[in-house]
Amino acid sequence: MLAFASNPSQLSNTPSMIFHSSYHLSQIFPEDVAHIIPTSHDDTQYGPSLDKENYFAHQEDIFDSYTRPDSKESSLAAKLNVDIKLNPLGFAHPEVCGHRGAVFAEPENTVKGFRAAASMGCDSVELDVFLLKDGNLVVFHGDGTDKNPGLLHSYCGVQGSILDYNYKEVQNLQLRKECKEFPCHDDTFKGAYIPLLEEVLIDAKKNGIYVKIELKGPRTEIPSVELVEKLGMVDQCSFASFDHERVAKIRKIRPDCKPDGSHRYITGCLFNNDVPDDFVEKCETIGATEVHLKYDTCTKERVTSIHDKGLKSMAWFRGPKGMKVDSSTKYLDVGNEDEAMYLALINTGVMTMCVNQPDVLVSLLERCKDFTHSN
Repeated sequence: MLAFASNPSQLSNTPSMIFHSSYHLSQIFPEDVAHIIPTSHDDTQYGPSLDKENYFAHQEDIFDSYTRPDSKESSLAAKLNVDIKLNPLGFAHPEVCGHRGAVFAEPENTVKGFRAAASMGCDSVELDVFLLKDGNLVVFHGDGTDKNPGLLHSYCGVQGSILDYNYKEVQNLQLRKECKEFPCHDDTFKGAYIPLLEEVLIDAKKNGIYVKIELKGPRTEIPSVELVEKLGMVDQCSFASFDHERVAKIRKIRPDCKPDGSHRYITGCLFNNDVPDDFVEKCETIGATEVHLKYDTCTKERVTSIHDKGLKSMAWFRGPKGMKVDSSTKYLDVGNEDEAMYLALINTGVMTMCVNQPDVLVSLLERCKDFTHSN
């Protein structure tokens, strides 16, 4: 196995961390291992005389010995019951989903953002949908909670909810580059706007990327399904929600199955922090085809239980603001959506990862694949 360790600069000021050194992630897959000289806790250097097999054998215990936090509560790997190591014989290759597009490259939930995610090599993109008071469906996230979503204050600098607007009024809203959910460069906001779902889907149909539609606002399930049908994109879209009644309604109105017996309309149940013991059974009861777990609840055991029932799994990551908090205060064995964090999720066996930095994950998966093929 090959050990992954996180960035030491993030951990050096953390008193609870046993941290003496780290094997830098950019050096995990060197073309010529003989030129890499990592430093161990006692400054021992493994020089050019080591062959590849012995070199990696020396690295095997780095994570377990030197970078694991004292407390299980501050270790993402411990919480998920995985190691941050690559097993060349059992490597799972999840699909990459761009969370709200590619938010570090372009403003979230915009046509440009979804195009950027596609260009990075994403298999799919995830977006959030609201139904406006005039019947138009728009792609937007906003502030608030899942029970009270779509608030405009930090996103657009005005009070109220997007649910109070019609599309003509939405066209006058400006996305604020000061919003902490927007980590992309200020220059990318020129021309950025809140798009119609139809516009996004037409563009996705042209470039062939799969679209995971989160039914964020109320009464979005039926009009979203009807729009996808109108555009001939049933096999290119899925529908998910934290409100499982919306998921159940889609299955009720669209029970269609393929010749192999699987559902044609793909639906997913989203879960936040509180995952009930019978979560898989709840998903089966309403006919969901996928289970979407928050990344730090996506344990290896839960993923296995999902797959054992023939359902598909996805780990979703919080927005950039939330992930920054988590990586700096909760999980001290990984960085903020760095390769160590992503590898921890890969090792749960989850089928899809919905991430804010898809380019990082795509690059990691490519190098993991190259490494496993060479062993």
